[in-house]
Amino acid sequence: MSGHLIEPNASAPLLVPLGDHDINETELSVGEGESEGMSLLEMFEEDKTFEFIVVGVGISVIAILGIIGNILTMMVLSRPQMKSSVCCLLFNLACCDLILLIVVLPVHGINVFIKHFSLWPEYTSLFIPRAAPFLLPIIATAQTGSIYFTMSVSAERYIAVCWPLKSRFLCTWSRARYYSLAVFIFSCLINVPRWFELQTYETILRRMNPDDGFYELETQYEVGYTALRSNSMYTKYYMYPMLLVFQHILPFIVLAVFNTAIYLTIKKANEKRQGLTSVQTREISYAVMLVFVVIVFLCCNVLGMFLLLWESQNVEFSTRYILLANFLLTFNSSINFLIYCAFGSNFRQQFVSMYADYSFVSIQCKKTEEVYFSSL
Repeated sequence: MSGHLIEPNASAPLLVPLGDHDINETELSVGEGESEGMSLLEMFEEDKTFEFIVVGVGISVIAILGIIGNILTMMVLSRPQMKSSVCCLLFNLACCDLILLIVVLPVHGINVFIKHFSLWPEYTSLFIPRAAPFLLPIIATAQTGSIYFTMSVSAERYIAVCWPLKSRFLCTWSRARYYSLAVFIFSCLINVPRWFELQTYETILRRMNPDDGFYELETQYEVGYTALRSNSMYTKYYMYPMLLVFQHILPFIVLAVFNTAIYLTIKKANEKRQGLTSVQTREISYAVMLVFVVIVFLCCNVLGMFLLLWESQNVEFSTRYILLANFLLTFNSSINFLIYCAFGSNFRQQFVSMYADYSFVSIQCKKTEEVYFSSL
């Protein structure tokens, strides 16, 4: 059997692809002084509890709320009143986040929850090992899309706030659709090799039946690295450079530059607030909202960047950092709806209007039913 086997459970870093660390190697990350008076079994149980709290409970709850939030976000941004370049990009950002959360929930949260309570053994021993090689590339593609749509929105807001005359030509709804298509294509192409990193290995085991003493054959499924992923040239010249440059370093630099310029422009605009038009006020409102989106994005992704740097330098670290990084990435894909409601006045108004419209339709339907049944 070729390739390196990895733990098929949710402790495997499916959001932050960091190689060989899994929950069974916890003893490698605990210092000598920390391990005194504590058995390996106790440390293992401690990490399993931590995994259950952060992943089984934390990621499950955050992902479910995030799925609801992103669906509501897409409903608001798809309203005719929200037809603009920034709303088009934010809609596609929510789409990527929604896809990521829909896949993360069964692979991470539900998987650990089921495993912790031993509710459905076939889910963790059969479904996850077979599905993981296909679900990981989807997560990676959605994560890349989320990153680059955040960058696209920052670039759009930078042009709209700092170069308002050029924005009339560059920041249009039709152009935003082409930008979105380019981001989707780029996200898919750059993650093509990820579809060839994992595969499911089958192992035939002989187990003795305690009832009759006869041996029975049992198939065990495990997720393992392919020859490509195990190749040191691949990890050295593609995986680490690609992830570090295109998923972390480049986005961090671009977002820092654009949002610093946006912040300085907003600061100047606030000093002469009375001279602003309604259009300028709306553009600045979107920009302020975006600044908070970017701040949360940077805070949630910085741990993953450091873990990737450590992994590329063969630095050992606790599995707990991977679990926390996965939780933060899930949180980042789930929180934007609340940011839009808190800092986007136009988004908030449209959300309230949408809720009122649905409430009105519901009331009218109820009245129609009452009239219909009363006439029978």
